[in-house]
Amino acid sequence: MEELELQEDIYCFTFFKFIHEYDPSIQKDLLIKCTVTFVFQMSLIYFIFIESGGIRSVVTGNYSLNFSRIICGYLLHYNIIPEIGCALGLMTYVKNNRRNFN
Repeated sequence: MEELELQEDIYCFTFFKFIHEYDPSIQKDLLIKCTVTFVFQMSLIYFIFIESGGIRSVVTGNYSLNFSRIICGYLLHYNIIPEIGCALGLMTYVKNNRRNFN
C-alpha cells in the first residue's frame, strides 16, 4: 500500500476526517466549509478576471515583458505541483479504497 501525504488545507483535513472518523454532523460541517471555500475561491478568480478587463485587456508585449511572463508562469506552476500531486493522491486513494468511505 502506498503512503498518502496530505497538505495543510481544508480539503485534506476533510478527507482525513472522512476516513478516520464517522460522525455525520462533523462530516456535514466540513463538507459545507469545503463548498464555501471552493465557491469563495472561484468568485475571487472571477472578480479578478472581470476587474482586469478580461481577455480583451491582454497585451502582447515586447520581448522583456513576455520573458517576465514566462518566468512568472514557470514559478507559479512550480509552486502548484505539490498541490496537484496531493489532489491526484487523494483521488487515487479514493479510487482504490472505496469501501473505507460510508
